[in-house]
Amino acid sequence: MSQPANRSLPIEDEPAGADATPPPGSAPASAQDQTAHWAAIYDIARLTSAKSFDSERAASSILEVALRLSGSESGALLVQERAGVDVAVESATNADADALLESPLVQELVEETMRTGRAAVRDSAQPLLALGGARSIVALPLRV
Repeated sequence: MSQPANRSLPIEDEPAGADATPPPGSAPASAQDQTAHWAAIYDIARLTSAKSFDSERAASSILEVALRLSGSESGALLVQERAGVDVAVESATNADADALLESPLVQELVEETMRTGRAAVRDSAQPLLALGGARSIVALPLRV
């Protein structure tokens, strides 16, 4: 059996249509699309730098923006507070948090991302039920 392809978290599903980020090499996004993307990023920055920081609200908002910008329908934000501590699901949309943490594919992807500090992608012939049937997952390291 062949290994899933390595390429470039939020965890990604099929593009959801007009809101999806255009693929590399396609026509540039309209000024309105670019403004919407920058506004979403600004909202994340505002949430994470607020005086009354609410980690649950910030995690949920970050995941929502990541899903919207990537055109994904399901995803999860996994957090490791410090080295040597287990990873936990901080926020999830259309995903089973417990099943994600038990998935060998997700564990492998998260470990690689944490070890290398780089984004990683896995495509799977089998739908990942923990993510609403997604066939592709993306992990992005976020450092605070």
